[in-house]
Amino acid sequence: MKPSFGASALLDLHVHTRWGSECAELMDPDSLPEAMSACGIHGVVITEHNTLWPAEEIARLNQGLTGRRVYGGVEVSTATHHFVVIGLDFMDKIHEGMPAEHLWRITRVHKAAMILAHPLNRTTTVCGNNTLPVLSVTPDAVEVASTVTHRRDEERIRAWGAKNHIHLVAGSDAHCIENLGQAVTAFPHLPENEKELARMIQNGLGLPFRRHQDRRIHVPC
Repeated sequence: MKPSFGASALLDLHVHTRWGSECAELMDPDSLPEAMSACGIHGVVITEHNTLWPAEEIARLNQGLTGRRVYGGVEVSTATHHFVVIGLDFMDKIHEGMPAEHLWRITRVHKAAMILAHPLNRTTTVCGNNTLPVLSVTPDAVEVASTVTHRRDEERIRAWGAKNHIHLVAGSDAHCIENLGQAVTAFPHLPENEKELARMIQNGLGLPFRRHQDRRIHVPC
């Protein structure tokens, strides 16, 4: 999949680091700015498991960057599914194992984007799954491509998204620098902040596609 419009910003919407995800000990967050340039992308969203980076730490990573940006998000492990959330300012009342309905209500209040992550993850982990979910809430988008989503499953996810009127995005779910940018979402421009990025996702302004599939390294979510 390649962008069909003049997209000027490629963003990896799903990235873990060793700062907040124990399973990402090989990902040094301070290497992200240089790695973005090396792999030709313009932005990454740090989405630790059930942990939101402090705003001042995100600002530190953005110091001196031009034409690139690091954003803060979170991957929330609800009682039934994993969701990447972008646009939250704090984690008050958000915790691992919470009902997806409660998370959805919080994202509506704070105008944050809620993305269903790796809905067909065949890895043998707690979020491993071979069937498309029946959701009690409607997220803003679904992750159609990642390093734990097989290409053969993408058409199933696309059809499911179309049936449920849910936008499509992509993010690598990178736990190591080698996976950074291997699944990205193309946007018309680089969002100024997390709130603008959330609005762009909710308005369906992103186009997901894969890059460097032969190099991907599967890591459990």
